[in-house]
Amino acid sequence: MIFDDTIVEKTKSSLQAKHSIQATGFHQSHLKGKQVWGHRLLTMMLSCGKVALPYYIERYEKGSKSKVERIREMVSMLPTPKGPANGLCDSWFTNEKVINAHFKRGCHLIGALKTNRIIYPIGIRVQIKDFAQYIEKNEVHLVTVNSSRYWVYRYEGALNGIDNAVVLICLKKKHLTIIKLYMHLFILILN
Repeated sequence: MIFDDTIVEKTKSSLQAKHSIQATGFHQSHLKGKQVWGHRLLTMMLSCGKVALPYYIERYEKGSKSKVERIREMVSMLPTPKGPANGLCDSWFTNEKVINAHFKRGCHLIGALKTNRIIYPIGIRVQIKDFAQYIEKNEVHLVTVNSSRYWVYRYEGALNGIDNAVVLICLKKKHLTIIKLYMHLFILILN
């Protein structure tokens, strides 16, 4: 399962449209880095092997339920998987409520984390970006993804609201000394 939100930009005038377009507005496009006129969409894709299928798409209107509430409802609609299953999302949806919705369906969640998220190494509350400054070279493993090389540090422990998670802190190979500026975070929530 892959969850995401996006904006479908309206590029033609209403006079050229085949159907009337309602509930449009100006929304921040992260792809274009500016406000665009269009619709907000929430989507859920199902993927197995090399096949990815759109499972659910809805127009999201601000002022109704939050995106997190809608994603939780989408997850609850899914049948219980017969084998291992994972949800995949960006940092917007990697939170306690979405994680627990996956647990209820028998799934793990793999998602991005922002560097300001709190972890608890040896019971000490610290933001990931601050913790990363103390990672030593002998605590990381070199991993190659396509042509990019990363140092990877594995943290397993608590996050706010989650008792046990694995967080992989990934740093570009050349940036181990300036860790907090080039961090990529991935999380696998364990149940």
